[in-house]
Amino acid sequence: MGLGGVVGGGSPAGYAPVVSRPPTETHDALDAAAGWLEAGEPVALATVLETWGSSPCPPGSRLAVNGRGRFAGSVSGGCVEAAVVRAAGEVLRGGAARSLRFGVADADAWDVGLPCGGEVSVLVTRETRDGIDARRRARRAERRAVWCARLDTGAGWLVGDEPMPADRAGARRRPGSPRAGAGRGSTPAPPDERAPPSRRSDEGAPASRDAAREGAGGPGLAPADVPRAVWDAARRTVGSEAPRVVDAEGRVREGELAGGWLLDPVRPRPRLLIVGAVHVAQALSSMAITAGFAVTVIDPRARFLSEARFGAVARRVGAPGEVLASLAPGRATAVVVLSHDAKIDDPALRVALASDALYVGALGSRRTQAARRERLARAGVSADRLARIHGPIGLDLGARTPAQIAVAILAEVVDALNRARTGSGS
Repeated sequence: MGLGGVVGGGSPAGYAPVVSRPPTETHDALDAAAGWLEAGEPVALATVLETWGSSPCPPGSRLAVNGRGRFAGSVSGGCVEAAVVRAAGEVLRGGAARSLRFGVADADAWDVGLPCGGEVSVLVTRETRDGIDARRRARRAERRAVWCARLDTGAGWLVGDEPMPADRAGARRRPGSPRAGAGRGSTPAPPDERAPPSRRSDEGAPASRDAAREGAGGPGLAPADVPRAVWDAARRTVGSEAPRVVDAEGRVREGELAGGWLLDPVRPRPRLLIVGAVHVAQALSSMAITAGFAVTVIDPRARFLSEARFGAVARRVGAPGEVLASLAPGRATAVVVLSHDAKIDDPALRVALASDALYVGALGSRRTQAARRERLARAGVSADRLARIHGPIGLDLGARTPAQIAVAILAEVVDALNRARTGSGS
């Protein structure tokens, strides 16, 4: 891909520097829900259970709605959001969980915007802070799990692929004692998970796997309160894409919600760690957040990481290799190295290539890539690890401006992420 002379913090000849609009609000449903609940607002969550035919949002897609009718996320790409927001308002005004289904056979198909031939089934529930926090902790830990919750109360427990804990199976919580996974005697959510998303300055390292494993119960709920058949059904759901509603026997229920349990799979949220706060990073961070990534920009030069340049994007000032190691790149993490300065890029690449990161890419021409590989080889990086570097970075779109280069990089990262999810290889 032609890089048009991008070096360090500069811009291609003839082009003005990128001035990206700093993100001020989250597009992620769980993050938005956490911020609203932190502020004391009620929240309903709409979750896509199933789709048929043409549908822009797959099962598991979410839309969060607060008591003022503000919403974040999507369940249909805009087709049925208005109807879902109305239903969420009814749930928040004291109604029971709702099961909605939209399709072209409906009399109001054109009103709700589904003339494309698709159908979608959506569940709308009132959410608790414990439930949102538990799912976000599991997501940050890059651990697959299932939020298993009663539809009537929202109380639930985070279930992994382990069997029901024998030492907890009979341990019901005494009235007035701290609830599981929240409050005293448990691992609290990290501070930046509790803060409203628009105020966070640092995404931080993934939450500990122990914290994710602890679960989070609503009032009076413990593993013993989850029917064993429901627990086993939740374990079978770990790693799947589609949420489901089951009865106390673990059987899938179609449209019947009374006495039901929601099994909501939690997939790791993809992370993008950007090393080098250059102009490409400004455009890339903004685009990646919109595409659903948790983004952190790393640079040892504090003046490059100003709020004026990156807004609410998480920023870390420090030695790139050390900062990157503290963020523990995992199988849902992409690392992009952009500074074009060997003193910044090489230490970061050594850490990234030794990690489980799903994607490692570096800016630079083929000549720059060859010189970089020689330096890293002399530093002891094996040929197998060097082969993991995507460089020149990004799909070959003929990109020249910083924004165009950012598009090419994000496209390649998304391709790698989706291939990893589907097991289709590289």
